[in-house]
Amino acid sequence: MRMSRFTNAIEKAIESGDMDLVHTVIVTMESKQTPRDFINTLKDYPVASAWYAKWCSLTDNQKLHDHFYTQDNFEASALLSIKELDNSMMLDAKIKLLESINRHFTDGSKEFESRQTKEQIALMRRQMALQVKVSDIIGLNLNETISLLTQRALLADADNVRKEFKISDKKFGG
Repeated sequence: MRMSRFTNAIEKAIESGDMDLVHTVIVTMESKQTPRDFINTLKDYPVASAWYAKWCSLTDNQKLHDHFYTQDNFEASALLSIKELDNSMMLDAKIKLLESINRHFTDGSKEFESRQTKEQIALMRRQMALQVKVSDIIGLNLNETISLLTQRALLADADNVRKEFKISDKKFGG
C-alpha cells in the first residue's frame, strides 16, 4: 500500500466505527511504512492516534513514549515514566528515571512539575548521603526526613536539610 492507500484505508476504518478494522489498518501501516511516514499519518487522524496510544499502553510502553514524544506530548510521556517508578528499583535508577521525567516536564514547559521533580531528586540524593548515618531514611518525604534526623539527634544534618530545601525557621521549630 502506498501512502494514499493508507490514508484511504484509515479514513474508511474510522468511518466504519469498527475498532478491530482500525487496529488492523494501523498495524499494517506500522509494518509497511517508515516510522516517519507512520507518525505523520497518525498525526492527521486523532482517533487513530488515540487508539494507537491506548494499544501501546497495553503492549509496549517504549512505543508509547515514542508516540507521545513525536506528538510533542511531553507531559504524558513524563506521567508515563512516573508510572514506571517502582519501589523495588535501586535509588540511583529512580534518580535517573526522575531526571528523564524532569526533561519531559521541561520540554513541555511544565515549570512547577519540573521544579518539584528537581526537589525530589535533590531529596533522594541527600537521603543517599545520609543513609550511612540513618539506614531507614530512604523513601521518606521531606518532613519525615527532617523529623527522623531530629529524633536521632542529628540536628546539624536536620538543619542542613532544612536550609537546602528552604524550610522556614518557624515551620522547622514548630
